[in-house]
Amino acid sequence: MICKKEILNYIDGDESAFDTDVFPKLFKANHVNSYKNDGNWKLVEKENDVKELNKIWESGEVFWRR
Repeated sequence: MICKKEILNYIDGDESAFDTDVFPKLFKANHVNSYKNDGNWKLVEKENDVKELNKIWESGEVFWRR
């Protein structure tokens, strides 16, 4: 996800969940957009995901290049 810093206004606290708390508010305020990606992608949620993508980048075998 790519978010503007104003998204912080929709987060009530540390226990807010994006799927059940934040997204419904964003949808209601018409602040959600999407982009159709016809290529490859990788979800990055944890530090290990970043490390894996960095290794791919350094290897030169970047799967997301067309």
